[in-house]
Amino acid sequence: MTETVDLEDLRKEIRGITLEIFDLIAKRVKLGEEIGRVKSSLGLPLVNSAIETELRRVVRQHCAKKGIDEKFGMRVLTMLLQETIAREVRSAAKESISASKMFARVKELERAGKEIIHLEVGEPDFTPPQQVLDETKRAMYGGFTRYTLSSGIPELRAKIASHLSKRWDVKTPEKRVVCTAGARFGIFAAMSAILSSGGEVINVDPNWPAYGETAEFLGARVRTINTTLEDGWAPSIEEIENSITDSTQMLILSYPNNPTGKVLSVKTLGKIVELAEKNNIVILSDEVYSEYSFVSYKSILEFEIPNSIVVSSLSKTYSMTGFRIGYAVASEDVIARMANIQELAMLSLPHFIQVGAVKAFDDEDYVRRNVAAMKERIDVASRLLTELPLRFRKPDGGLYIFARGKDEKFNGNRFAMDLLEKGVAVTPGSGFGNYPNFFRISLNKPTKELSQGIRRIGDLLS
Repeated sequence: MTETVDLEDLRKEIRGITLEIFDLIAKRVKLGEEIGRVKSSLGLPLVNSAIETELRRVVRQHCAKKGIDEKFGMRVLTMLLQETIAREVRSAAKESISASKMFARVKELERAGKEIIHLEVGEPDFTPPQQVLDETKRAMYGGFTRYTLSSGIPELRAKIASHLSKRWDVKTPEKRVVCTAGARFGIFAAMSAILSSGGEVINVDPNWPAYGETAEFLGARVRTINTTLEDGWAPSIEEIENSITDSTQMLILSYPNNPTGKVLSVKTLGKIVELAEKNNIVILSDEVYSEYSFVSYKSILEFEIPNSIVVSSLSKTYSMTGFRIGYAVASEDVIARMANIQELAMLSLPHFIQVGAVKAFDDEDYVRRNVAAMKERIDVASRLLTELPLRFRKPDGGLYIFARGKDEKFNGNRFAMDLLEKGVAVTPGSGFGNYPNFFRISLNKPTKELSQGIRRIGDLLS
């Protein structure tokens, strides 16, 4: 009887302590909000790495003193830091207009009868390879309509492995390849396979928002490295190094970059790889635009480091966005985890689409033609935009130009909405990070239509 009473007393005590902890968390959140308001009024950045580094040192010492597991303590601290800035981040996100939001708005206008020049969506206007269309149709009517392996049919995985081995001169076994529902789900599966709640991700902005959104959805914290037009969109190696903590699990690279078209130099990329290896951080490299690179380009695959995941797809290179065929290359254990995640979410990709996708790699002339066409569009658009009151860096590759108004009061959100009234859709820079005075132009239209859209941009700026 006494033991039962003692157990109940202990339960009451632990319940009380738990509630006290949450009271303190609530107090900490309120203090964090106040600090955020003060920082905003002073024009200071949301995150102060030096202050956080010192706090981690103090907490680590306190954990040792109290007999608390250090990894557990660091994980709790990371979640507290994440919660402190979450409301500020959500507030900023409300002000952003992503490409998908803009696309939805454009569709509303088109349904109302307005004609729009689409320079907002990252979808190549080229027709998919004819042999892919033919083979997909043949497979669909030929009975390839059943479930397949979650990792993808062996024929497609083998074809991808062979293609990558030849393209980058690096042996890529089929067992290290998984086919995914587009690169987007490949990224989700990769991050789900690596990240844990309380972990941290280093991301370089401006960038496609799905990386940060996925990390936060998984309970991880995003530490952002902001780059500038003045520095040629090159990330600071020192800033990346200073952002690494005991909780850092992943570093995201995406080059050629969306939206800037930046390609990292081999030297810079090498330094980043060294940092990742030294600190046992997984590199997630999104290489969907790798074929649209017009300067020297080096794939992460060429470094042959085990702690990396390369994600790509057939969407941009082969203009097969609606086919939703992506793929990833990683270690066998990571590939197995990604395949399991895909199995949980959707079981498998459509069999007949995978059969058709195998044929995509058989026509390299198709790729060369599309790449040449995109290079011409970059040249034409850059020449026309140079004549306007804008600042931008001619892209090293990719499918976009990221431009800023010369007027310091230029507002990308307002400009994009005003431009819609002139029948042209672009994506505000706020959709790619803290870049409110920028906007992205997608070059996925023939030069005549692209030129017409840029002329309307000039009309609005004049």
